[in-house]
Amino acid sequence: MLRLDPQEANVVRMYHLEGKSYQEISQSVGMAENSIGPVLSRARSKMRGEAS
Repeated sequence: MLRLDPQEANVVRMYHLEGKSYQEISQSVGMAENSIGPVLSRARSKMRGEAS
């Protein structure tokens, strides 16, 4: 998770480790609910080393 910016890391942590829903994450971070999926996808790519 060191490759992620703080917001991406926070979203990944809440979704994968805390089991929060997109709606709960959206409310916590102040991001549109329909933006959570793309942030998670981008973060996963970064963690796999596919993007910087």
